[in-house]
Amino acid sequence: MTGHIAGTKNWLGDARRWALLLVALGLLKGLLFVGLTGLGVTKPFVGNNAQDNFLPIADRLLKEGRFNGADSRPDSKVAPIYPLMIAALKALKLPGPMLILVFLQILADAATALCLLWLGSMLSSVLTGGLAGLAWSLYPPAIVISTWITQEAFFTTLLMAGIGVLAASLSSAQPRVRWALAAGLLMGLATMLRATSLMIPVFLLPVWIWKRRPFDALAFVLGM
Repeated sequence: MTGHIAGTKNWLGDARRWALLLVALGLLKGLLFVGLTGLGVTKPFVGNNAQDNFLPIADRLLKEGRFNGADSRPDSKVAPIYPLMIAALKALKLPGPMLILVFLQILADAATALCLLWLGSMLSSVLTGGLAGLAWSLYPPAIVISTWITQEAFFTTLLMAGIGVLAASLSSAQPRVRWALAAGLLMGLATMLRATSLMIPVFLLPVWIWKRRPFDALAFVLGM
């Protein structure tokens, strides 16, 4: 009995096994959605935002080679990466580009779970990180929105990856300019999907001042 409990504790404290579980869950969810789509049970959800913004921009990029024009200036507010991804998938002329996009989004959710595993392990314990990743993998709103034609899944992955690298940088006893730059690059990519993260450097400024890391702050801002 004692050996069984010890084995369970060893499993729960094994980051590699947690990572394999989270990746397997992501693949299972993706394949399940593809299978249900093939059976006609469900399909990628195309909401108003996709119909009014992402899809027209992607088509314009393919047909006219431009993001917007005089007749489509409101599209200037749309972050560019997601329409570019849609355009790239359509340009490949593969069957079911929207289904492929959703499959990639479900895998991005798995990557977010891995980021939570890493972040939780760094700040607390492997068990904490694993449970956080598992909770995200099974969180119903996250599962649902990953099947929508929207940028949220990719944005969340890049945001969490940026937060993880930033946390590693700030928790280090010494300045970590390269880590701060990497965190800034990840946050910059996230901003190119959604501008929510644009003001993060402002909120981090007091932390950098307190830790006396001006070059970390500069590297982060340059990365964004």
